[in-house]
Amino acid sequence: SRSSAASDVYKRQALWIFSTYVDPMIGAGIGLLFVIGRPIYYRSYIKDPKTRSAGFLMGYLANAVLMLGGIGGVIYRMI
Repeated sequence: SRSSAASDVYKRQALWIFSTYVDPMIGAGIGLLFVIGRPIYYRSYIKDPKTRSAGFLMGYLANAVLMLGGIGGVIYRMI
């Protein structure tokens, strides 16, 4: 769907900005958490939608750290 494609763009941009302005290895590690969380979310959702929170939380926190860390890195470089 269109909104899914748009959110994928934001995730890639967050990873790219974090890796550029903070650290690429840490960014890769955080991105790996997101990649691991997606199949967990999928399997949990298929099994019982109420149990999907672990996979969702992994992906959400990874995304949040990448976005906030990237913004912090950009601001730090500007100062």
